[in-house]
Amino acid sequence: MLGQMMRHLATLSVVYLLRLTNHAFFVTARSSSTATVLLATCIGVSTFIRPSDAADTTEEKVVLSAGKLRSLGEVALSERKFPEAESYYRQAIAVEPDNAINYYKLYSVHKRMRSLSSALDDITKAVEINGEKADWRIQKAKILVNLGRCEEALVEYGLA
Repeated sequence: MLGQMMRHLATLSVVYLLRLTNHAFFVTARSSSTATVLLATCIGVSTFIRPSDAADTTEEKVVLSAGKLRSLGEVALSERKFPEAESYYRQAIAVEPDNAINYYKLYSVHKRMRSLSSALDDITKAVEINGEKADWRIQKAKILVNLGRCEEALVEYGLA
């Protein structure tokens, strides 16, 4: 009896701490006779499983915002996990295809990976969407120089 009370107290303490830090979500599953509530943790990502009348359940995943995906990409990039960062930025582009920052972030990953042709494609798309950023044009010109396309780089330097 005392052991069970201690487990409940420990569980409640964990739930309280996770709720304070917003790192908790609840998953409910319904079987034929009982309802079970499970606590799961993750870094701000919520997945909910809705109960159904049958024993099996269906799963619905919450789509992350482009801002959250960019944040995850920045973390992955800072940890030098380039493929993971690239994946997050591509997902952000899928959510917000008209946001030039998403393409610029993807450009920074490709540049760090030394994939200059992909980096050029990304920075070109960012400049097409938002041509007012002089720094982006300069970055594009530098990539063009690295690729040996100096005349195109001169045009970009002139537009910056």
